[in-house]
Amino acid sequence: PWRLTYDPTSGQLWCGENGQDAWEYAHLVQRGANYGWSAFEGSHRYNTNRAVGPTPISPPTLEFPHAEFRSLTGGIVYRGKQFPELVGAYVFGDFGTGRLWAAHHDGKKVAWMRELIDTPLAVTHVTADTDGELLLADYGFERARSGPRGGIYRLARRADSAAIASTPSVVFPTRLSSAGLFADLTRLTPAPGVLAYAINAPGWHDGATGTHHLALPTGSTLE
Repeated sequence: PWRLTYDPTSGQLWCGENGQDAWEYAHLVQRGANYGWSAFEGSHRYNTNRAVGPTPISPPTLEFPHAEFRSLTGGIVYRGKQFPELVGAYVFGDFGTGRLWAAHHDGKKVAWMRELIDTPLAVTHVTADTDGELLLADYGFERARSGPRGGIYRLARRADSAAIASTPSVVFPTRLSSAGLFADLTRLTPAPGVLAYAINAPGWHDGATGTHHLALPTGSTLE
């Protein structure tokens, strides 16, 4: 478990859970439930050599693959006033990606879930002040080399959020062949203007190989 929170208004007890190899998840805790670790990782069988016990396995309430989450940080059920659309929602984050999410459970099922913001923080705690407004604790980590290392932050609404919401979204290519990155997909030869580069500390991709490229719009520069 990574962060437990109890909401006296709804009676909900939430438990954020750091997964093992492939999944991150959170439980809306029920009395006597069996969540399966370490025979199961979330809703997925993890160790087939371990007995699961006599009671059925209860799947997590929220579950994310490592493609979306790296290290789930449990949060709090929001009861503040600044974000009325989040009242009653479980707000939680991710230490690895810095993203902040919210999910609303109506007592029977998850009614909605969405990402709120993508931050540069290493989120270790999502909690609230005495007014119920959100606070984020940042571990600092390596991503903060050019700025403050660690701190406590508040969540604030962007002044131009209405304009952003009304801006048409760009269609993101779902295949490499439509991305324009490669001149030859068989050999993965970069297209003209697409530059390959290496980083000093390669990331872990769950055993896969990661390569890095960048391309700039015509006439632009990079600092």
